[in-house]
Amino acid sequence: MGCTLSRNAAGERLAIAAVDAQRVIDELRTGDFESRGVDPVALGQGLGMWVASVRNGTEADRLGILPGDVITELGGVQLGRDGSAEEYCEALRNAE
Repeated sequence: MGCTLSRNAAGERLAIAAVDAQRVIDELRTGDFESRGVDPVALGQGLGMWVASVRNGTEADRLGILPGDVITELGGVQLGRDGSAEEYCEALRNAE
């Protein structure tokens, strides 16, 4: 899952603007995408991001991140405070 997708407890299906989707598609084509190999799920209440899966050979895999891990902080930013991946995505963007 990339940073343009989200899940929420209400089970709503959220959409993104076409211009945002095109930006992600362009980044995927260049190989420069925000996920770093982690499929994260925000836990909310500042508990962080639960790692649903890690793609082999990615930056996350090389760092030893495993499915089931919880990433609580990234780049000095507490993650998952509002139940979204917003802080996670922003920390990844700022790390480049």
